[in-house]
Amino acid sequence: MRIYFIYLWLGLLLAGCAPRHIGSFSAEGVTPKQEAIIAEDAAGKIAAEYPPGVTALHLEQARRGHFDTALESRLRERGFRLEASGGSGILSVAYTLDAIKDEPNVWYLHVKTSDGFSFSRVYALGPDTKPDGGMVQMASPEKRASSESENVSVGKVLPQ
Repeated sequence: MRIYFIYLWLGLLLAGCAPRHIGSFSAEGVTPKQEAIIAEDAAGKIAAEYPPGVTALHLEQARRGHFDTALESRLRERGFRLEASGGSGILSVAYTLDAIKDEPNVWYLHVKTSDGFSFSRVYALGPDTKPDGGMVQMASPEKRASSESENVSVGKVLPQ
């Protein structure tokens, strides 16, 4: 019994050492031109969901890569105010831009916001980088609740 508690304690202690992915992530291997194309697509989707000019955003910065610079630039061009830190009334935006394993030149972008909205899209990278399929999105909890009362589907694939 005593050894059981020691193993339990050690297991809990080691679980605290497990790496956690918090914030944004951008893998290396995307050119600035490709990042700009993907960032423009993402900024357009964010602008379609939230009104520019009245929505303040906090973009979670990735530790490496330059995608956050491209996305920030595109969001500012659309009229969003970007804040250095999150807080009340500020929508935090995090993303993951990464390669799909064993699929050369196929990458995905997943964007999530602090209110629960998220979307994902796959991109074929190359001289003419473009989306490779539709966009999948999940509405924020508030919009899901209102959609459920109206019997509208909220998890959907959007056309290209």
